[in-house]
Amino acid sequence: MKKNYILLVVALFIGFATTYAQGVRSTLSVNVVDSEPADSLGVAFYPYKLKIIQDFDVSRLKTDTLHLKLENTSFFQSLRAKGDPNFALIPNMSVCAKIKRGAYQNIDYSFNGVDIIIPNNKYLQIRVEYGYYSDLCFRTEIDVEACGLLQYDFGWNSWYFKVANEPIEFDEVCLVVPETAYCYIDCNSGVTRNGKIQLRLKQKRYKDISFYLADKKWYDSYTMVIGNVKCHLLLSKRDTVRNENVISVPMTHLSEDYITKRKEQTQQMIETLNRLFPESELREVSILEDRLVAQGGKYGYGRAVRTSDSSAAVFVDKSFWESPSLAHELVHSYMNYNYEHIAARYFFDEALIEYFANYVYYSDSDERNKAFREKMDYFSNLPGDKTTSLFDINRNYVDTNSGDGSWGTIYYRAPYQIHLFVEKVGIERFMTAVSTFNRLVKQGVKPEFEDFGKILQSFGVSEKDWILFSRSL
Repeated sequence: MKKNYILLVVALFIGFATTYAQGVRSTLSVNVVDSEPADSLGVAFYPYKLKIIQDFDVSRLKTDTLHLKLENTSFFQSLRAKGDPNFALIPNMSVCAKIKRGAYQNIDYSFNGVDIIIPNNKYLQIRVEYGYYSDLCFRTEIDVEACGLLQYDFGWNSWYFKVANEPIEFDEVCLVVPETAYCYIDCNSGVTRNGKIQLRLKQKRYKDISFYLADKKWYDSYTMVIGNVKCHLLLSKRDTVRNENVISVPMTHLSEDYITKRKEQTQQMIETLNRLFPESELREVSILEDRLVAQGGKYGYGRAVRTSDSSAAVFVDKSFWESPSLAHELVHSYMNYNYEHIAARYFFDEALIEYFANYVYYSDSDERNKAFREKMDYFSNLPGDKTTSLFDINRNYVDTNSGDGSWGTIYYRAPYQIHLFVEKVGIERFMTAVSTFNRLVKQGVKPEFEDFGKILQSFGVSEKDWILFSRSL
């Protein structure tokens, strides 16, 4: 591996610091290095692993025994805690400390896979060094061998320690990434004078820090400028034909027809999105395709990651090009607003985005109408209650065995009803209302779904049509 590194330094700032109690100060250095075959996960799963150094200032703590706990522990890390060698997600640990203002010294400690226990605490500084692997392949059944994308995601991975029962405040988090890897981080950032990248996390919990690594050798990169958006297209060079007992290697080149087709599809989608969302701040997006499938290929995996106010990364299975699925993730990149606090979250954050995905993907109105009719036909044949309102849903889920769950309402029935409503009131009027609503959200206002109706009515939609539409969802 090349020994040239990009140093990404993440300074974590605390908003309204005077409001909160002083936490334990910590710094975190995350080095992306070659995976080691000796580790139980090893290179069979990952080309890289993380080598982490975390420092704690414990000088103010008055306790005989110090407990450091993994934050946001995953189920598979718990298996490791029970001694299962197949889940050694944190190999090669060492712990040292400073008693005075001198060098670090090795100390006695125990580690059960989740907790570090340090007896006879009399230290000023504690340093923990450890390796770390993602457990994404176990949790999602994604075949990591089939892709070059490694995901360290807050919702699934615990990758730092904190002192038990104490708040933690990071003074600095830095990532050292080799030039052989792409790196995406889901935070706003700025480059300092000395070339370091600082992440601005005033409103962000520490466990929400996520980053994504992609091994460059598996992708061909193409850059396109489409309107005011720069698009980096990363096409997979992995042969999808699996040969038993043969180590996969990147294809030497992709066919010109394949490259041309993907560029044309990207051009069409981005141009349409630019027209639909002229108020969007998106200026740069990376689209990375790979073999991201789960449950024996039954499900494709896709994700949109906001990397700053004006940039995003989209990771999708290769099959997403042949359906509105890629467009869905791209719409997320354009509508990257915070709908968490809105009661009608699944209307704005999923059902509406799924509507726009189909609008973008099917440029022909007849094909679009057919696609939405097929959505409703599919929903009609799903098991379970067909009458649940979109506004009564509190989680997005599907039973992969029966097909039951809230997903039918969110991704099939509601987008179909939105389509009928837009056909009636007109796409321009509807888009103006959506843009107006999103500006309120961006300004920090907490509008309700009824406010969306008031906006539509201010643009000429009748109260009767609005009520009928609301009830149809």
